[in-house]
Amino acid sequence: MASPALYESHQKVADHLEALRGYARKAIVDDEPLSRLEQADKSVRLSEFVTLGNSFKLTVKEMIALILSDIHHEPTASGCGCHTCASR
Repeated sequence: MASPALYESHQKVADHLEALRGYARKAIVDDEPLSRLEQADKSVRLSEFVTLGNSFKLTVKEMIALILSDIHHEPTASGCGCHTCASR
């Protein structure tokens, strides 16, 4: 049986993940800047998410993949602005 502390850690990760995905979607897909409050909240959540992720033995790559897993960026006709699109 899982301990209550483990359940709470999983719940915190899920909560942080939901918020971080929302911030990523707003910044990447919607191309909107985060407000100061959102930026501050993102920083705190990201720090806690990384700490919890490390305790679950997740790599940085795995944590990034979790955050960006539902983000689908469709570049505009002129491209997304990355080096590859800019050089076309």
